Amino acid sequence: MDHIEIECAQCSATTHAPVVAVLVDVGVSVSDEAIGGTVSWICSGCTDLVSQPVKWPQLLLLVTAGAQLYDEDDDPRPEHPELPPLGPPFTQDDVLDLHALLQRTGWFAELVASTDVSSGKRPR
Repeated sequence: MDHIEIECAQCSATTHAPVVAVLVDVGVSVSDEAIGGTVSWICSGCTDLVSQPVKWPQLLLLVTAGAQLYDEDDDPRPEHPELPPLGPPFTQDDVLDLHALLQRTGWFAELVASTDVSSGKRPR
């Protein structure tokens, strides 16, 4: 894992941190075209969240090494099996109902029949 040394502008402490602990914001509007964005991290000296501008060459090195990119997109999460829609939490009664369902011989056919595939709704 790559580590970086970065100096805090507030307390002048040098932080030695893994590059993945650094947050890079590329979409910063700065009047100086040499500035590529800002870099944020938790300073080991003053324990504050510190942000400072960084020039394009250093910014590109950080991103290439694995620094986390800050993304302001408010897009909803994509549809994916690992990102199921939020719903009510599974209760102990739900566990008992599932256990009773799985004890029956035709449980899968019963489950498929209770699901309305056209609307995309799950059985309750």
